[in-house]
Amino acid sequence: MDWKTFVKAGRAKFTLENVSTGNRLTFRVNKHADKDLWFVSVLNGPDNENSFMYIGTTFDKEFKLTKKSRVGVTSQSYLTFKWLNDILNSDEDLPNTVRFYHAGRCGRCGRELTVPASIECGFGPECVGLVYGDNPHLAGHIPLETSKKIGKILKTANELNCLQNSD
Repeated sequence: MDWKTFVKAGRAKFTLENVSTGNRLTFRVNKHADKDLWFVSVLNGPDNENSFMYIGTTFDKEFKLTKKSRVGVTSQSYLTFKWLNDILNSDEDLPNTVRFYHAGRCGRCGRELTVPASIECGFGPECVGLVYGDNPHLAGHIPLETSKKIGKILKTANELNCLQNSD
């Protein structure tokens, strides 16, 4: 999975796990509708849908607190996302001691993923085309076999759209 594209796709929800310690944090990253600005929240309660607390924004590759941030610069959630953002904007990848899990929803639109190829790459059949074009394997993180499955899904979706629009 191309975790870097997933995080900045628009409506990403994911968990980072430190496999050495077992510690984990779940983040939600939503893109502003018109600007290259992302709002970052962290899960801080038992409700996986509504217990998110705003921690900061990412703009011009920099993650920072704002007046509405509910954490400080020494909080674990701030330090973890700042670290992740630094890697996100570099040529580095996550170390082997950190695992990235998407929450079973499309990183771009937030819909639940049910097609195995979509679950594998983190994007639904329509959104993967918007994110990667007709060749999702070109991102270098989606195996060619998965790309072929996604291509078939896109072709079927396009054919269905043509049928639905041919009144």
